[in-house]
Amino acid sequence: MWRPHLAAAAVPDLDGLDSKIAESVRLDAQVQEKDNEAQAFEAQLALVAQAARELQDAMQHAALFRTAIGDVPLEPLLAELELLGGDPVQAFAFRRGELSKSVVSARARVTESSRLYTLAEDRTTNLRGPLGSGYL
Repeated sequence: MWRPHLAAAAVPDLDGLDSKIAESVRLDAQVQEKDNEAQAFEAQLALVAQAARELQDAMQHAALFRTAIGDVPLEPLLAELELLGGDPVQAFAFRRGELSKSVVSARARVTESSRLYTLAEDRTTNLRGPLGSGYL
């Protein structure tokens, strides 16, 4: 009754069949392990492919920007970027605040200068009246 099965498995007896089953279980576990490794490599390759696409995009942007700035040397621009520090948005926001304060201060000085000029003109006009235009 077991002879055809033993012959199909190429084993002489049930112990040989048990040995073949154990070997096939071991091989199946190895195949599963290799499948898991392959999936992990595929995930890593997907990350590498994404990084390669992002690098390509960055290189295209850099080429566009180099074309846009033309013959302007990069060293002064790099120095300016370095001055902005690690957070350029924050640095620009700070500079904008400082410049806004300067604008408010300059407008106040202009308003005061305009007021003083108008006052001086009024006084000049008032002095011309009584003294006559011959003195001024």
